[in-house]
Amino acid sequence: MSFPLNYVKGAAFEDYDNGTGLHGTKWNPWEDIFSNTQIAAMSTRPLIHPQPILANIEFDHEESMILVFNDRIGHQGGQANFSTSAASTGTTTFNTVASGDILRASLTGGVYVLENNATSGLVTTAGAGNNQGPATINGTMNGYTGTGGEYYHGDFSLQYGTDIYHKDAVSGGSTFSR
Repeated sequence: MSFPLNYVKGAAFEDYDNGTGLHGTKWNPWEDIFSNTQIAAMSTRPLIHPQPILANIEFDHEESMILVFNDRIGHQGGQANFSTSAASTGTTTFNTVASGDILRASLTGGVYVLENNATSGLVTTAGAGNNQGPATINGTMNGYTGTGGEYYHGDFSLQYGTDIYHKDAVSGGSTFSR
């Protein structure tokens, strides 16, 4: 199974307080330069730069494949850490906002097919149309035709009222119990 990771994903952070919008809505190539991961528009200058690590694969009772992606920035930054840049000698600390994701591929006719707008196999979840997951692949390196939704749509954290600050908050491995 092969598919591009250039779909619109759930934001690592939405800044309601300062109005700077959504941050970290796409996967990025791995980055080793500290300053390229900072969101300078925000006063706290968090490190937000989703970089995919395929952390785990599970198979459920329907033989569907559950793919867990961690965000490498969580391993690079941590909480209240100093810069990794040799040029930085200050005492400013940085916080990291990691943003993993979970995808599902159903076994259809002996072939694994990636979820499409929250539909996997014959099941569509409430994540359809939430603009946080794969849509139809257009057959080119460009990836997807429009935005989709996510099959596993409850992977958020830090909700205040109707505001959800971290729209994709997956981190770690997984387990499936039959």
